[in-house]
Amino acid sequence: MTDKRAAFEEMNRRHQVSRAYFFSQKEFRRQFNIHLPIGLCAGLVQVWWAELRKGNDAIRRLEEATPQLVGEVLLSQARSVYLKEFPPHNRELRTHEAELLEFKYGEHGVAPINSLCTLFGVDNCLELDLGLLHDSPIIKRWRFSHLASDIVDALTEGPSPGLYVLLARYWDSKRASGERGHRSALVIEAGGSCRFYDPQWGEMSFLALDQFTGWFTEYWTTQLWDYYLQRGSPPSSPVQLFAFGGTFPPAAMEKSLALRERFSNPDPRELILWLDGLRPRPAGEHGRGGDLTPQQVGRG
Repeated sequence: MTDKRAAFEEMNRRHQVSRAYFFSQKEFRRQFNIHLPIGLCAGLVQVWWAELRKGNDAIRRLEEATPQLVGEVLLSQARSVYLKEFPPHNRELRTHEAELLEFKYGEHGVAPINSLCTLFGVDNCLELDLGLLHDSPIIKRWRFSHLASDIVDALTEGPSPGLYVLLARYWDSKRASGERGHRSALVIEAGGSCRFYDPQWGEMSFLALDQFTGWFTEYWTTQLWDYYLQRGSPPSSPVQLFAFGGTFPPAAMEKSLALRERFSNPDPRELILWLDGLRPRPAGEHGRGGDLTPQQVGRG
């Protein structure tokens, strides 16, 4: 057991964690022989939520994933890649940008994508992807700087059962893109219990929301999120929290179902090649992911 794992378990013992199931993104990648230059937190969160909705033990399903489920993680990660500059400023879409939009939405061009955002009631492509991937409308959104207390206040002011997705993004000079992002999720059950999934660690369950918020405040500090986020962030807010609930209107549901059918048989090998194409490469070398550079795409 590593020192970090031991410290995490000690933190859990100080709080009322009803169940801790450790299975990290690093273990997932090692177990299923996935070697990629990017994280998989977006794909893991989406599949974790999808399995919960089916009534499954989601974290165990990830640990015992079939090739099909691994493919779904990779597909969701690929569908989470988005253009940072959209619509483009004073220029046309470049070929590789149009190809990414075509891959994700079945259409390209500024006007059609803006129409999709309007259809799903969102402000940008990041929010469009969140709604499509989690198969539910965004009903509330918050933006914060770095304080755990802000996140806790948002969750405890009239909490509603459902899914909450937490995005964090900050500058990191060690990354080719100059930035780093992470995604985690909280599900509040109708009876008040909740479970939190951080792909860096696994799933933590609590019998009540106040037990989670007490734990989360220490988690946020010990994982150094408040420190990293005070470095500043790319154009988006350092912390974004989204609440999901309800169903899409009929026209949006029809589009969502069409896209789901379009992606119904993912090929893990092809997706690995495509995602690998997003890594920085020497001049003149191209990957299967096209010519998208780390500076042009986001994966939070």
